[in-house]
Amino acid sequence: GGARLRSGGGGCACGCQSFSTNTVSHASSCACDDCTASGGYVYEGHVERFEVHFPGDTGGGEPPGPGGGEGGDDPPETESSVSILIEKPIVFFEEAYENGPGESVARRSTFCKIECDYTAVEDGTLSFSIQSGADRIILHDGSSGGDITTGGTWNLQQGDSGRKIFYAEGIDASGAVGDVCFKAVFTPDGGNAQPCEGVISITVVKMTVSANANYPNGYGHRHVFGVCELAWYEAEPSTAPVSWDISEEATWQSVQSGRRLCRMPNLALPVTVTVSGGGETFDINASCLVPSGIDARLFTYRSVSGEKGRAGDIGMMLDFTLMPTNVSFAGFRVSERPSDRGTHTGYFDDPSLSNKWYHTAENGAGTWYTVRQNSNYYAVDDAYIGYCEPPWFAGTLSWEVPNAWLPPTSYTPSLSERNFLTVHQVFTITTDGTVTVSKHGSYATRTTNDNITVNGMLIR
Repeated sequence: GGARLRSGGGGCACGCQSFSTNTVSHASSCACDDCTASGGYVYEGHVERFEVHFPGDTGGGEPPGPGGGEGGDDPPETESSVSILIEKPIVFFEEAYENGPGESVARRSTFCKIECDYTAVEDGTLSFSIQSGADRIILHDGSSGGDITTGGTWNLQQGDSGRKIFYAEGIDASGAVGDVCFKAVFTPDGGNAQPCEGVISITVVKMTVSANANYPNGYGHRHVFGVCELAWYEAEPSTAPVSWDISEEATWQSVQSGRRLCRMPNLALPVTVTVSGGGETFDINASCLVPSGIDARLFTYRSVSGEKGRAGDIGMMLDFTLMPTNVSFAGFRVSERPSDRGTHTGYFDDPSLSNKWYHTAENGAGTWYTVRQNSNYYAVDDAYIGYCEPPWFAGTLSWEVPNAWLPPTSYTPSLSERNFLTVHQVFTITTDGTVTVSKHGSYATRTTNDNITVNGMLIR
C-alpha cells in the first residue's frame, strides 16, 4: 500500500504500458497481474516484494544463459539487484499505562521484519535508510544482534550476495497510512551504470484504551475496569485499515471512525479486544472487578440533645465509598437491603421493642443511592439509637445488614440486584445505662453523664 520502486528503466518488458518512467506502479486495469518482468510489483499473500534490476534486463522469460543463449538450469547473474521484503506492513503498539499505584505496564509493540536482499555482479555500495517517519519507530539491526540503528551502508564486491534484516517497532502513531518509508539503494562503482533503489512503506498504529469515567484520577489509561464500566478503544491513525474483534461477554456501545466504545460484562470476566491489519494481530486484554466492599469513613458522631441522666441518644455518621477504588462504578446503585436476621438479648429482648429487632424499611433499609461520576462515593450512613428508657440492664441488639448493587439505569439488559457484602450494626447497653453503637469497625459510646467517646477517643 503506497510503496513505490524507482529504477532507471522505462516500460515493462512484457509489453504492459501501465508502468511509467521512473515510477513502477501496476495499474488496476493491467491484464498481467502476475507479471514478474524486471521491476515487477508482485504480491505474495501479505508479503510485498519489490525487485529492481539494472536497465538492459530483457525481462519476460528465463534469464539468458552463457553467451546470451537460451536459459540454462543455473544461469549466471547478469545484473546487480536489490529487493525489499516485508511480511506485515502494519505495526501495532500501545504506550505504557498504570492500572493503579505501583501497577505500571511498559509500552509494548509488534515488530515488522524487513529483509533487504542484494546481489552484486560488480563492485558497489549498498545502503538502507529510513526515508520518512523515523520518529515513529525504533529500528533494530537483526543482522548484528538487534542493536538499535538508523540503517547503514556496506561496500560490496563483485559476486557478493546476501540479506540484511531489520525489525521496526512502534513508538508514535503514523500521521497517515504508509508514512513510514524505508529505502534500499545499490550504487555501482562504475560511472556508466545507474543505481537501483527500492522504497517500501509501513503504517504504525497506536492503540489506546481510555476509561470513559474520570475516576480514579490519573488512571484513565488502564486495563482493569469495573463490571459494566465503559471504555474507549482507539486506533490512530483513524484511517488505518484494521478490523476489530471483541470477547462475546462484552459489547460495542458505539462504533466510530478509528475507535469503539466497549461496555464491560456484568461479571468478573476477562475481556480481549483484537485488532488486525496487514497480517498482524494485536490483543488488548482487560479484567473486570465486581463491587467487593465499602470504605466506611467516620464523618462525625451524632447526639441530638445530650440530656444527662438518660441513656442512648448516640450514633455515627459514616461516608460510604464503593470498593475497589481503582475502577469506576459511576452510576451504580447501592442499597442496604431489608433483613429479618439478627439477634436481641437482655435489655433488647423485650416484645415492646420488637419493631427494632431487625433492619427493616422502618429502620432505614431499602433506599437506593447512586454512585457519583467523579468518585465511587455514594452515601452518608446514619447509625443511631434514640433514648433507652430505664430500668437498664445488659443487652445487645445486632442487625444483619446485607448490601446489594445494581448497574446504571442505562445498562441493558436489566439485572436483578446482587448482594456483595453483609455487615452488622450492633447496639449494646450496660447496667449503668452506657450505650454503644458500632458499625464498619467504628463505634461511638455515650454515658448517662453525657460523656461521649468515639473510636476510643473522649470527645466530651
